[in-house]
Amino acid sequence: MRIKELRKKHKETQSFLADLLDVSLRTIQNYENGSVTIPNNKLKVLAEHYNITVSEIFLQKEDHQINLDEIDANVLANHVVENWDRLMQNNLFSANFKAKAGEWALKVRKSLD
Repeated sequence: MRIKELRKKHKETQSFLADLLDVSLRTIQNYENGSVTIPNNKLKVLAEHYNITVSEIFLQKEDHQINLDEIDANVLANHVVENWDRLMQNNLFSANFKAKAGEWALKVRKSLD
């Protein structure tokens, strides 16, 4: 996630972002270190503030961008299934997403057997 990078690029403080998002300084620190999930409404505010898309908040480096539409669905499904535990440790995903994705992953596993 690029929040810290974006903030520093725009010469903004964590306190400024806390005020912008109406959250505590500690919450901004947690967002930057990835220890908490950022609510969608806060992501939208950040994207608008930095004049980027929400997905661009998560891109690391331009040379590492991947167009998921160009990846074979079976390859993507296999990657998710094989790396499920590691992926679900990421705070990027909400509990609701994890539950839905879990149901999907079980269906994929059964179809692969």
